[in-house]
Amino acid sequence: MDFAHSFATLLDEEPSCHRAARLQNLSRLYWNALDSSDVSRPTAKSLDAFVKLLLDPRDFDLIKLVIPELREHGQPMKGNSPKIEILKRVDHRRLAGVEQELRRLGFDDHPLYRDEKEVFAESEMYRVSLLLHGRANLSTEEKEALEVWWNVRPQTSWSQLSNTRLSARVSTQGSAGDAGTATANE
Repeated sequence: MDFAHSFATLLDEEPSCHRAARLQNLSRLYWNALDSSDVSRPTAKSLDAFVKLLLDPRDFDLIKLVIPELREHGQPMKGNSPKIEILKRVDHRRLAGVEQELRRLGFDDHPLYRDEKEVFAESEMYRVSLLLHGRANLSTEEKEALEVWWNVRPQTSWSQLSNTRLSARVSTQGSAGDAGTATANE
């Protein structure tokens, strides 16, 4: 079979469901032929034509459905130089597939990410309670007030939060009857 001519014909064809089916069949046959050692073993010309097809994102997505080694999480191959050469030449396309998949799924969909995000949120609340109240064991009312503040807070840096804590202490001392200290520190 003349794979180079068949691939060239596919390259010139407009996308259609029939072309897609032929592309997948021919790609699977070609990939299996790379293992054979007989006379019909593919040539360098056919190898270049196949790589040219793989460099097209739509064709790559179709072909990787029938060739598991092209999938993002495929196992590295050993010993078969034509297949390894193809994989090396389209490695950037495989990595692009991983990036697209991550963007499509989104990090929020992964349960481990959600758990990690929850742990970080709890630790942030702990830090904020230490900064604002000077202690971590807050009453229920203080926790609720802190959560309300956390949800409506402006995005500030930690240095600004430290200044907020200092201002909160000063105003607390001022309301306790030490007005002179509060005005002196402001």
